[in-house]
Amino acid sequence: MSKVRSIEELKQKCAEKNMPLEKMRFFIGENRKEPKCFGVYLDDSTGNWVVYKNKADGTRAVRYEGPDEARAAQEIWNKIGDEVKHRKDMHASPYDESVLREIYDQSEQKPSVWGGVSNAKAGGVPENELEGVSEDELGGMPDKELRGMPGREPAGAPGKEPAGAPEKESGGASGRVQSSVPSKVSRSAPIKTSRKVSRRSFGGVLGGILGIFGNTFSFIWNEFVLEHPFASLFFALVGASLFLEYVFPSPQNGYYKVEDTVYYYLEDQWYMYDDTGDWVTSYVDLDDPEDYYLGDFYSEEYETEAFEGTEYYGHYLEEERKKEEERENRDNDDYDNDYDDDDYDYDYDDWDADDTDWDTDW
Repeated sequence: MSKVRSIEELKQKCAEKNMPLEKMRFFIGENRKEPKCFGVYLDDSTGNWVVYKNKADGTRAVRYEGPDEARAAQEIWNKIGDEVKHRKDMHASPYDESVLREIYDQSEQKPSVWGGVSNAKAGGVPENELEGVSEDELGGMPDKELRGMPGREPAGAPGKEPAGAPEKESGGASGRVQSSVPSKVSRSAPIKTSRKVSRRSFGGVLGGILGIFGNTFSFIWNEFVLEHPFASLFFALVGASLFLEYVFPSPQNGYYKVEDTVYYYLEDQWYMYDDTGDWVTSYVDLDDPEDYYLGDFYSEEYETEAFEGTEYYGHYLEEERKKEEERENRDNDDYDNDYDDDDYDYDYDDWDADDTDWDTDW
C-alpha cells in the first residue's frame, strides 16, 4: 500500500518518480487561483490544510479542510494515482493479452439450438439442415413444431389429408366432412364454480408466497452466510443487540433519584451518593429507568456533590480521549490507497493535462 504521512514525504515521492508537477497541474504547498489545477496548502489564517481542485470554469471544489496534514497529503497522493491509472487505461493497447482475455471472456457464448445451427441464423431452420438430426439434438423440439418452420411443409398443405382425418361421406354431393361435435349443445347453461377450485387457488398463492420466502432464505444462506460466516455472525450479533436494547432499554448517563437516594449511571456502572457525602459504586435494579431520571446535568437541587468532579468521571474522560485518538488513527489509515509505488511508474513526458476531467469536483 502506498502511503504518505506529510507534505514533505509527498514531495519526496513525487521527486523519486520524476513527476513534472506543474505540467501535471498538481501544486503542493501552493494556493493557485487559475483553472485546471489540483493543490494542497496550509492556510495561515485558520491553521488548516486545504486540498482543492480548480475546475475548468475556475470554480474551486475543496476536497478536505482540516488540521490533519497526513490526510491532506494522502488525498493529493491518491489523486495522482487515480490520474496515472486513468491515463494507463486510456492508452492501453487493444492487443494487450489481459485486455483480449477480458473481451473473450465477456463475449464467449454457447451455441443455441433454438436459434439454429449458429446464432446468426434466425427466423427458422432450413429443412436440409434438419435432415438426420434427432429430436434430442434439437433440445426436445417435437416434429410437429418443425413443420410450421420455414422449409417444412405445413401440416395442412393442399392435396394432402392429415393423418387420422375422418373420411368423407359417400354419396354426398357436397363432400363435407362429417362433424363429430354433438348437434345439440346448451349455450346458455351457467358455468358452475367449485369450492375446490377456490381452495386450490388460495393454496397456490400461499405456496407461491412460501416459495418466495424459501428461495430468498436459500439465496441469503448460500450466497452470504456460507460465503461470509464471520460477517454473518457479526450482523447477527448486532441485530440481537439492537433487539435486546429495544426490549430491555439501558439507562442513559446521568442522575437518578430512587426514593430519597440519588444515583449516577455511567457506562454500565451505577454510583450512589452516600450519607458520608461521597460517591461510591453501587447497584440498583430499575424496571423503567426513565421514571427515575433527573437529567445529565448537575443541579444544586439534588443536594449532592457534582459527579463530574469525581475520579470516576475523570477516568471516563481519559478513556474517551484514548478512544477518540484510536478513531482518528483508523480514519487516517482509511485514506491509504490501493496502489503500490510501482503503480505510479509512468512516462510523465507524455502527460497531457487535458486528459483530466476538469468539470467534476474531484
